[in-house]
Amino acid sequence: MIAVLATLLTVTASVLAGYVYSRYRSSAIGASALFMLAIRLLPPIVIILPLFPATSVLGLNDTYAILVMLYATFFVSLGSMVLKTYIDGIPEELDDAACIDGASEVQILLRLIVPLAAPGMVAAAVFVFVYAWNEYLFAFVFHHVLWIVDAYCYATNRVDINRGFDGFIPGVFKSGESHLLFRGSLTGWY
Repeated sequence: MIAVLATLLTVTASVLAGYVYSRYRSSAIGASALFMLAIRLLPPIVIILPLFPATSVLGLNDTYAILVMLYATFFVSLGSMVLKTYIDGIPEELDDAACIDGASEVQILLRLIVPLAAPGMVAAAVFVFVYAWNEYLFAFVFHHVLWIVDAYCYATNRVDINRGFDGFIPGVFKSGESHLLFRGSLTGWY
């Protein structure tokens, strides 16, 4: 459900952004496209570090809404660029002809561009759905698994990296067994 909602939100925003990036030319639009792609180059953990305290204050942790918003925000750059290149293939003369016939910008987008760009929208939706389905880091940090690890560390009054790995790989290790695998490499000081 999270991946489906994130995909719908991402494709909707990506169609609008792709249309603007394809049809309008200005330095501000070019700069925003470059900024959007530059943000996409950052690793997700860099984005999570400042977001976690903010979502905690807003009370959005452990909700599906934060995951949908994060996935949609993180993948809108991919969808926008896929749809921009697809809309670039649609001749601008069709827009001009629709404008001469009295169509507004919204009508041109909804009645002309969206039907012609439907295959590109499907391709972007498949990419976004697969990436959202396979994204584990956001779900791990912003959902209930982290609270289990935090509760254990708070109750025992210590931070144990091995217990963190027990929570990180549920079902693979029984409780307390991951320290046998990770003790030498990560906790040499332990």
